[in-house]
Amino acid sequence: MAKRATPPATPATLTLPPDTIFKVQVVPPEKKPDAWDRWRPRVLRLLGAVLAVSGLMTFFWLLPIEHPAPLHAAGISQLSVTLTYPRYVSIGDEGTIDLSVTNISTQAVSGTVVLAFGDSPPVRLLEDSSNTLRLENLPPGGQQTLSVRYGLALQPALGGGYLEFIPRATIKGAGNADYTTQRVDIPFVPLLRTVLSLTLGPAAIAGLFWDQIKKRLFPS
Repeated sequence: MAKRATPPATPATLTLPPDTIFKVQVVPPEKKPDAWDRWRPRVLRLLGAVLAVSGLMTFFWLLPIEHPAPLHAAGISQLSVTLTYPRYVSIGDEGTIDLSVTNISTQAVSGTVVLAFGDSPPVRLLEDSSNTLRLENLPPGGQQTLSVRYGLALQPALGGGYLEFIPRATIKGAGNADYTTQRVDIPFVPLLRTVLSLTLGPAAIAGLFWDQIKKRLFPS
């Protein structure tokens, strides 16, 4: 008996209303992370650490300024000496001491006031600076100021300790006298002001031009 042939199956059709709207979502292929995406966390962590450490060093070691009370010497009652200076100066860096002398007597005063430094660490006066203030008939109530700019020799290589200095006055007709010795602390980090200026300056410039720098260092 012959087999009856099975008619082919009719394909299913989907009939939709004519006003049907289709939404097609195109999924882009997954993009591999570029060089900047891979290095960004490390660069940001490094930059943050450098700025944090530099900021702390600046706050604790560079910003503090000493304003001690006016100094008086028993042997010379005509003068009052006022000093202003940074609390810290690193080995190899430069510092400034402002020396102000006021005539607190009733007569004009002539003479000199010398800011003398201790023997260690070695101190050099900058070329455009002097440590001698000359008084020529300074009237009663008059004041003269001298900015003494100096540098600490890079010797020894590491810091620590302190720098001593003392005002010494010589007045015509009154003799000479030493005032109270003052101290500036020396951090253990040498060239601190120089290092921070080389760190904070480029960091600020990099922040301003970061987009251009990123495109050159991490081209996509």
